[in-house]
Amino acid sequence: MLRWLSELTDKDNAEVGPKIARLGTLRASGIEVPDGFAVTTTAFERFLGGNDLGRRVERELESVSDIDNLVELEEQLGLGHRGHVCGLPAVAVVEPRPR
Repeated sequence: MLRWLSELTDKDNAEVGPKIARLGTLRASGIEVPDGFAVTTTAFERFLGGNDLGRRVERELESVSDIDNLVELEEQLGLGHRGHVCGLPAVAVVEPRPR
């Protein structure tokens, strides 16, 4: 559910996303990149589903009249989702592996 940056390569794009996977590749090639970790897409999807957050986000997105208007999107949704996420437990999703 968590992957350490030091063990990631470009082959992990689907699991952690291409940007964070690229950081692992850069680090492995000797470029200085701070140590860190990535939450896998599986863990994120489990988090969204286990807390009904995904459905709540979809419901709120339906209320936005112009999804391409980033100002409206931030005004209507910006603070609301932070409130949803901050009150949710993450313990059920995070299962760190030993290094």
